[in-house]
Amino acid sequence: MSFDDSDSARQRPIEGASIGWQVHELLRRKGALEQFRVQLKAWRATDERQQAVLDAWEHWRHEYLTDEILGDGRMQDASAGPPGDGWTFERYYWREDARMPAPAKKIEEMKVGMWEEQVDGRGRFRFDVAAWCPSHLASESAPPVHSLFSFCDCSEYYDPEADPDRPLSTEEKYVVCALFHDVFCPGVEKINPWRECAADDVPGLVAATQYWALCDRVKQLHEADRPVVEAFLADVTADIDGHVQTDEAAIDAPALHATASTQMWMSAKRAVDAANRLTRVNKEWSSFWRSFCTKHHVNSRPARKKDGTEATGRRDVELVSLILAIYDNFDDVDKRVQEHCERKAAFLERLRAENGWTLDDIQGFRESSD
Repeated sequence: MSFDDSDSARQRPIEGASIGWQVHELLRRKGALEQFRVQLKAWRATDERQQAVLDAWEHWRHEYLTDEILGDGRMQDASAGPPGDGWTFERYYWREDARMPAPAKKIEEMKVGMWEEQVDGRGRFRFDVAAWCPSHLASESAPPVHSLFSFCDCSEYYDPEADPDRPLSTEEKYVVCALFHDVFCPGVEKINPWRECAADDVPGLVAATQYWALCDRVKQLHEADRPVVEAFLADVTADIDGHVQTDEAAIDAPALHATASTQMWMSAKRAVDAANRLTRVNKEWSSFWRSFCTKHHVNSRPARKKDGTEATGRRDVELVSLILAIYDNFDDVDKRVQEHCERKAAFLERLRAENGWTLDDIQGFRESSD
């Protein structure tokens, strides 16, 4: 990949409007906006998973160093040598609130550095200790958290072809393109899927904060970064073209693609199987879906036998009506609030893959039923 490596390109702010409006033109394609938002939510879900793994590892490391190492003076003696293969001698820092975790004398015996600092008017103690650490808990073994902030800070040195250990994922490329659109294209609908988060939607507010922080970082890019960003846009365009072709193929398959005029009545069992498959909640008709359908006025009717007579105790459910109810009341389907946005996005993606229905189709169904 070639770069404009001149000093002027490194110093000149990137003219992001040209890239942003190319992204805006891409959004005119069917399903492109929804695909962007699905990918952005997938990016956040990946980031949260990586951070959760890192948090668990740091907790494990902290417990090991504070509970085991600090009680054994030999583990703090660099001259004693490593206890086993792969052990490293390194310094570890941590903080505690005003209540001290151990008496001062004990801390002194354990050769732990300690000093007090004031944070927002509250006493806080900082500690550091040097000790032998096993390889799986050494700092270099920390689980990675891939951050787009590093790309925005050092992008002129980023070459995906020369950095096989850290190429940006497809979802991250979508994020970069979305940032250029939302920053450099005023007066148009933003891609940002977290722009209208409720005050009690903590994960959504965290995602919105991170996204807008990245928006600020994008403004710091330089013209030397343009080839990289344009390459990302080309990859995103190709990915969207692939989804459009999939959508068109689904439309050509009437057995899979329902139009607004197609009611698609099916037995309650088949409807529940479809709902469980699309939402991944695995609830039963008798214990959950029956009350859900009643509560949200899902169209249903008595089932019929082959001879046309009513089948006692059995009902048919209109699939389109059930899908609309699930989409509008996803909180009732899945109570895992922290994963709500990502799970709803995954539900839409599975619906598109299985039935060929996009978000536009759902809106069309709703308008036809009104």
